Amino acid sequence: MKVVCPVCKRKFATVNAAVDHIDSAHQGCCPPNITPKQWIFNVRNRLPIGTTHGKSILSGRPTQWNEKLGKYERLCDENERQEFRKVFVARMLRTYKKETLLNDPDVQKKMLQRRKISGAYKFGKDEIPYTGSYELDFIRFLDTVLDWDPKDLFMPCPMVIEYTSPRDNKVHFYIPDAYLASLKLIVEIKSEDNKHYRKRDIDIENAKDAAMAKQELAYVKIFDKDYTDFLALVNTLRG
Repeated sequence: MKVVCPVCKRKFATVNAAVDHIDSAHQGCCPPNITPKQWIFNVRNRLPIGTTHGKSILSGRPTQWNEKLGKYERLCDENERQEFRKVFVARMLRTYKKETLLNDPDVQKKMLQRRKISGAYKFGKDEIPYTGSYELDFIRFLDTVLDWDPKDLFMPCPMVIEYTSPRDNKVHFYIPDAYLASLKLIVEIKSEDNKHYRKRDIDIENAKDAAMAKQELAYVKIFDKDYTDFLALVNTLRG
């Protein structure tokens, strides 16, 4: 979808290109108290031109504009960020009658495989936990390449996905690697270095993919630190 200049209606391929155009060709035209990028967002989303705040998805309170993401924050503050996680815990209690999945074989296996290579990445003022070198590379990519807002990133993903294993026809639980709240995007980070194991478990992976397809969320898998598909989807979701 093309980005239209609010002044001359010229079309651009990206928001940043439209912002550069406004800064050079339409200086002084931007409404007061908002940035050119914010102006474009308001127009594209049919908000009043002078809108300066968004609305929290939890409380409805005003949220700040995020220039990096080109969107209004979905949550007000760190307290709401923690509350966001609690919402999914409560949902698990209602659905699965338990708060954690530590007794689930898939989760145990993931924890045992990765506990020696886990750590925390200093991302702005936050520390983001990771459980492997590929996840660490993903966080570093968000930080150093995309200049992403760390408050928008949840690792691990706060959602729990239920799927039926084709091997035993029983319900299992799956915790995706990451979630970008502003885009409602779930991210799985994978390695294809050992294709034998992936080929062996492809039926399980397909079952998880089928479960993900039923979610009202965007979903992408990153293989071997190749961010091509991820970047394409991010650009699409940003519109």
